[in-house]
Amino acid sequence: MPRITNTNARPPRRYDPDRLAAALSARSVEINTRAVRVTVVLSSFVTSLLQDYALGQLERNAPQRARELRRLLSSLGPAFVKVGQALSARPDLLPKPYLDALAELQDRLPSFPTPIAMTVIEEELGRPVSEVYSELSPEPVAAASLGQVLLCGDTHDSVWGCCLDDQRMHCGRRMQCGRVWTC
Repeated sequence: MPRITNTNARPPRRYDPDRLAAALSARSVEINTRAVRVTVVLSSFVTSLLQDYALGQLERNAPQRARELRRLLSSLGPAFVKVGQALSARPDLLPKPYLDALAELQDRLPSFPTPIAMTVIEEELGRPVSEVYSELSPEPVAAASLGQVLLCGDTHDSVWGCCLDDQRMHCGRRMQCGRVWTC
């Protein structure tokens, strides 16, 4: 299970390069590990593209490579998903198979595991979900690059429910509730 860290602390309002350097220095192993992972994943993909080019199979393998690119961008996290989303709208940069595959990053992202979402929600609430919500959908009803949505019913007000925008791990967490109109 991925490590979930508390990212609710507010950043300083004023840019402080010394404080930033200290914070990054304290996480140097984590940052370097992430950099190596990103480099390995992207290098592997580029190597596959170069091999296709050398063998004259670039066009033939484009649909497969496009799906691979979509999966790897999704696996690398929200920033890379955003890059894929931006590229999906650039026919001047990428061939159609890539545009089609990356377009799925716009509205068909996989959700992260429900047990992790529940852990994040309970940490955010400071108590078990069952104490706050009478009902909670077992699976997300939507997922995006920065979060996913679970439908819930409020234990204190049966007239309205709320959607929990459970931020994806490693990009901060915030839970928001909004009215869901029912008939």
